[in-house]
Amino acid sequence: SEELLDVSPNDNRSYRMITLPNGLRALLASDPTAEHGAAAMAVNVGASYDPTGLPGLAHFCEHMLFLGSEKYSEESTYKKFLAAHGGRSNASTSMEHTVYKFEVLAAHMPEALDIFAQFFIAPLFTASATERELNAVDAEDARNRTVDGRRLLQVLKAAADVPGHPWAKFSTGNSATLHGGGAATRSALADFHGLHYIASNMALVVLSVGQSLDALEVMVRATFENVPSAPRTPSGEAADALVAAAQASASIGGAFYSPFAAGCLPRVLHLAPLKELRELCLLW
Repeated sequence: SEELLDVSPNDNRSYRMITLPNGLRALLASDPTAEHGAAAMAVNVGASYDPTGLPGLAHFCEHMLFLGSEKYSEESTYKKFLAAHGGRSNASTSMEHTVYKFEVLAAHMPEALDIFAQFFIAPLFTASATERELNAVDAEDARNRTVDGRRLLQVLKAAADVPGHPWAKFSTGNSATLHGGGAATRSALADFHGLHYIASNMALVVLSVGQSLDALEVMVRATFENVPSAPRTPSGEAADALVAAAQASASIGGAFYSPFAAGCLPRVLHLAPLKELRELCLLW
């Protein structure tokens, strides 16, 4: 199906909004002047959906999707391809969303998009990649501990006093919280991906250069038609923890409630910064 869009008269790009049969919504854009094609996928799941026993699982899943799929089994295929064709990529995990994005020289957009699509169709989560990538997550956690802004965020999380509120979760994760990346962690990754990475839970944007919207639509439909339309729901105790975390996080999205108990505000927190810094931050 196709949706109508309001577009600025000063915008020289052409746009089309479509929904694939599997439920994936996609915004298509054609730009006659750009040098690079680009794409981004937003998944409606983040660190607030981490199961209680595995803080950082959503963030770790983000890292792992870069490292091979059933169709492109070599771990470095994606990064090598982008580097060889004037491209770059990134991703981020917030409490509620995970976003993946890349750009590449226009002529190489179809193949880059196909490699990218496999993140959401059939990632491998191999044992070797899991163990190595955990080192990268550890390094990120170590860097965060020396950044005053991240330290403030963690203090605010620690100050949350509503029991079980997802905001309080440790979103980055490390080798301790992710149990060393062993078989149980790999299984949890696959379960997390299977439960949350479904087409109706995602939104895609694709920018093409010098390509008609009709041609772009054909490419996007063919490339993303195999994104699962229904959860591959696991079973067992680990699955129960994933489902419970999802239900708790969904309650925030449906009717937001504060992580701070009634009557505990206003509150003053004093932080000792690592850098030479004097700052007043007001939140309400």
